[in-house]
Amino acid sequence: GWVDPRWQEELSALLAELDDVRADDRAAVEELAERVAALSFVAACGVPTVLWPDGLRLELRLREPLACVHVGRHYLGVAADATVLSGRWPAPPARDTGFLPVLDLPLEGGAPRRDVVPGVVLAEPAALDGLAVAVSMWRELGPEDLTRLGRCAIDARRARFATVEEPGVVVRLEGRRSIWFGRSPNLDEPGELPAAIKWDHVSRALELLEPDPARAQAPEGLDWDLVDVRWDEAVLHEREE
Repeated sequence: GWVDPRWQEELSALLAELDDVRADDRAAVEELAERVAALSFVAACGVPTVLWPDGLRLELRLREPLACVHVGRHYLGVAADATVLSGRWPAPPARDTGFLPVLDLPLEGGAPRRDVVPGVVLAEPAALDGLAVAVSMWRELGPEDLTRLGRCAIDARRARFATVEEPGVVVRLEGRRSIWFGRSPNLDEPGELPAAIKWDHVSRALELLEPDPARAQAPEGLDWDLVDVRWDEAVLHEREE
């Protein structure tokens, strides 16, 4: 999967700080494993085994960033389990054929958040709801769709208050375009349109932006500023001149 090359440097720095570990000192070996497991990007750490005569084997499973958060002047990745990952980025980083969506989080009295640091597990509804939308985005959109989508921000602060009039989750795209998404998939609300259908609506709307001479309607492309994907039939608002 996706790996930040700086994680290797962080792991190497941690190991360099530790004292030499004797292979027959089980407590010291387990402590080393615990220190490695505490790194923000480590999801799971296997049982350490000794490689005679001079090594240890420690199998790791790494977290993968599926979204990011804006902290001060940089961005930090966020994994599927809501863990904030180490590694600062000057802009939302690219992954595969798309970009990590930015989770809009409530500010602290209008100031940037200071409690969002590597290793913290986000627990507020706006973060969890937005992250669920991000996870569904990577699952449902293909490479071409992700490329067309570009950079985006997910505002899920009103996800749990969606009504006919209240759009709930709003996904903001470049070019002053928005997607009204409704409730997030993790809420499992009865009657809510499945996320797969919502993203299929998004995919079709993104296709309309590009010229296609074979298309009967709008062969030159259709510019829109809003698509409402909460319904069986998506509602597209064409951009006014």
